[in-house]
Amino acid sequence: MKKTIIGNTVLVLAALFSGQSSAATVNFTGKLVVPPLCTVTSEGSSSEMINVTFDSRMDVSKVDGVNFRQPIPYSVNCKAGSSGLDLKLILSGITATFNDGLGENSAILSTSIQKSDFGIRIYQGSSMSATKAFPLNTKNVITLNGDQFKLWASPTKRTGATLVEGTFSATANLTAVYE
Repeated sequence: MKKTIIGNTVLVLAALFSGQSSAATVNFTGKLVVPPLCTVTSEGSSSEMINVTFDSRMDVSKVDGVNFRQPIPYSVNCKAGSSGLDLKLILSGITATFNDGLGENSAILSTSIQKSDFGIRIYQGSSMSATKAFPLNTKNVITLNGDQFKLWASPTKRTGATLVEGTFSATANLTAVYE
């Protein structure tokens, strides 16, 4: 029995290392492209400062992520370039750490006051009633199709929070890139 196992092992090893081999050629191809340069400006101007101003008399009891919604007035202009790339829009900022009960908290921008209770929710969609969250710090694929891809901002609060009166601000960077 011992001779049979050793004999079979020797036969298998001999077959594996008998000098017979096969090789295949691997070809690599591709295309390098230069993505078009894009600029983001305030809608209707060449300013790189985009301002969203909310009503100066927002009742703290009505802040809910829907009321007081404002458009984010931006424009994307891209130079001609290679086709086949996706246009992506990124809103980079500090994400709030609370949940407002409306969905992803990754779409809530932290503000200068009441950070654990108050923020600005970002939506995407063609109208003021848009409900799709626009996550921060994420490359979101967009299509311009002649009409600007719309973004909206609405003050929101943590579920169950009681806000106090105060002036706030928030800052984010809006970037457009082809990839």
